[in-house]
Amino acid sequence: MDSSLSFKRLLVQSLLFLTPSLALAQSPLSACLTDAGVRNIVDTDSTWATEITPWQLRLRTEVDPAAMAYPTDKVQLASSLACARNASVKVSALAGGHSFAAYGMGNPGDLVVNMAAFNSVVGSSIGGGFGSTSRYLGTPMDAIHSVEYMLYNGTLVNATAGSDLLFATKGAASSYGILTSLTTKTWKPKHANAVNYTLTFGNIGIEDAVKAFLSSQEFAMSEAPDELALRWALSLTPFSATGYYYGNPANFDAVMKPLMNRFTINATLTKSEFDFWTMETFVATGANLPNGGASAGRSFYTQALTTTTDAPLTADLTRVLFQRTILDFNRTDLRRSGLLDLWGGVSRDLSDADTAYAHGSNLWLIRFDTNLPTATNPYPADGVAYAQSIMKPFEDALVGADIPLRGFANYRDTGLTEAQWSERLYGEQNYAKLKAIKRVYDPEGLFTSNKQSIA
Repeated sequence: MDSSLSFKRLLVQSLLFLTPSLALAQSPLSACLTDAGVRNIVDTDSTWATEITPWQLRLRTEVDPAAMAYPTDKVQLASSLACARNASVKVSALAGGHSFAAYGMGNPGDLVVNMAAFNSVVGSSIGGGFGSTSRYLGTPMDAIHSVEYMLYNGTLVNATAGSDLLFATKGAASSYGILTSLTTKTWKPKHANAVNYTLTFGNIGIEDAVKAFLSSQEFAMSEAPDELALRWALSLTPFSATGYYYGNPANFDAVMKPLMNRFTINATLTKSEFDFWTMETFVATGANLPNGGASAGRSFYTQALTTTTDAPLTADLTRVLFQRTILDFNRTDLRRSGLLDLWGGVSRDLSDADTAYAHGSNLWLIRFDTNLPTATNPYPADGVAYAQSIMKPFEDALVGADIPLRGFANYRDTGLTEAQWSERLYGEQNYAKLKAIKRVYDPEGLFTSNKQSIA
């Protein structure tokens, strides 16, 4: 059901005729927001530097919005959009603020709409939100039932199952409007307790690591239950994996036995058991806190790739990945970290065309970070290029094996061109569909506010 909020837009238009003294003291955008009763700050305010500092500190010098608005309700949100349109300024919604690319801060000159007063939307869900339960419950994005948007003209619309707008929401939501609420499917835990486990091989060589990894892949594609989560660390000192099991804890040893039998070198398996909700606080730090906890700013560059069940990693591909990300990294001013998350599970039932973000039949989620040890220091000028040079041979090897390069919407790679990110996240057909939907719901391009927005 639509709500035009037209009375508010008329009010905002009337407020655009400012008194001379106010117009001299404020920019037209800030003056419009102030007269509409929307608290806002600009670069002359004492809190400006703090408020516009992104969680992704590597990109803090690129953040330069025109203003930041703090609407407290939907009427004020509509006013904020009207003021931006009047000033010919793009709009970026800032939710949790943990974008790996600082996209919540928009492009320079944008209006940032701080959504702190709206608590009915979980930002990571719209980019996938892969987690420890995703193999058997699907990702949080897959569980989205419907969302409410405020469009460029202040109209409220509901995007429901089967609609183009809900399709676009699942992977590209920020390009179409501002989410004001989200309805998602939830589940009751099947078992009161869950198991956390660790697999450790000690300090081993690359060939043994490749064999152990491939053993886990064989297990994943044949016998591993969907309730089993597994994450390998990109490190040989030690080579290890961690995970969770959400099936009956009494069955855990039997579930893991086929995997342990596959290993050709000694592996140590340790486990602990906790009630489900206690375990969730280990998986997601701060999940038990009223505000979800806080995460200090970081300075890093992320590259992420996914592979599918119809193209499992071979020994040669795995060897290149391990060699480059573990052994060949030789910077002292940057620290490396990386992981391989086992995906699979219920994604077998998905098609790439089901959602904007193409993730049907995903098998592995691969992530490689280059981190600055002291986050407040400037990121090296050649840091991104160096990190790309580490991953390039693995990407070339995938392409050489006729395996398409696929990414992960939550782990945005800021070093990619439009041709690269659009293909990796959406694929040609989904991207064309997204652009067509954009013309319907954001014809003025108000929400084309970052380098990877749909335009």
